[in-house]
Amino acid sequence: MKFSRLSIVLMAFILCAAKFAAANEIKVNDVRITYGELLKPRCELFLRHPLGTLPEGYGSGYDWCRQYSNYKDDDVINSLNDPASASPVQVFKREYISLDEFMPWTGTPPIRARFSIGARHEDPDPDQTPSYLPYISKSRVADYILIDEIGYEINPKNRRRTGYRFYEFVGKCYLATVTKPRVYKYSTACQLKKSYEGFPKSIDTSSLPWINIMTQNTVDLDERMPADSVEVPGVMPVKPLIYSDFPLTHDGKVSKGRAMCMADCASGMLMKLLHVGQSIWGPSRKPPVIETHGTSQ
Repeated sequence: MKFSRLSIVLMAFILCAAKFAAANEIKVNDVRITYGELLKPRCELFLRHPLGTLPEGYGSGYDWCRQYSNYKDDDVINSLNDPASASPVQVFKREYISLDEFMPWTGTPPIRARFSIGARHEDPDPDQTPSYLPYISKSRVADYILIDEIGYEINPKNRRRTGYRFYEFVGKCYLATVTKPRVYKYSTACQLKKSYEGFPKSIDTSSLPWINIMTQNTVDLDERMPADSVEVPGVMPVKPLIYSDFPLTHDGKVSKGRAMCMADCASGMLMKLLHVGQSIWGPSRKPPVIETHGTSQ
């Protein structure tokens, strides 16, 4: 069988694309998680002290920060635009601090989980409030982060540590590599958030042993469904974060339609598609006697 040069090129392209897509995805139960920005960790330097009107902790994300250790303290390694200065401000090495010098964050982790749910394809009506249920075919789950009780990232598929943990500088936590030279892929405030930011008041986060997000308590009320960069605060009570078509029954079963847990799930229930009569608590149908930190697979 003969193949044209164009056919060979196309086959090679398809194979490479498939390999790249596989590397960017993992499957957890019934959902494929796509990773994009989190696959591009950043090398960055930060101001040790305020410089002009630029605050302490101001970041400069350039590739030359990888050469930071090779410079001398009195070397000028960058220039920054200060709104209060007519000309760029020169920055000496001694005025920077690198991720390698950050201390591990040893308090309660700022988040237990973080994820985004978006549309696989652009919505034809951008003015319409979309429904981002994670299990419908038009939705895509992306950039899922799972953190254990001492601040290390763990893989949501196999529960193994990924080599990243939280480090802190001037109140900000950076999810960075344990090995040096460090790079980071996510940052958030270390200050413990005592509420689910971005959740409309129509979502009950306090009176039930779970949190239930549905179209009827968000989109139908012209409220945005939590989907973009959803963070589960580390200090909040551990409650399964459920997306569903309809409200659950009083004991946590699917009443109608479908449901899926996206964080703080019972064992084995993370991103598992549930149907009528199935319980968010798994086969036992009862909440765990001892709740643990994190999001169980």
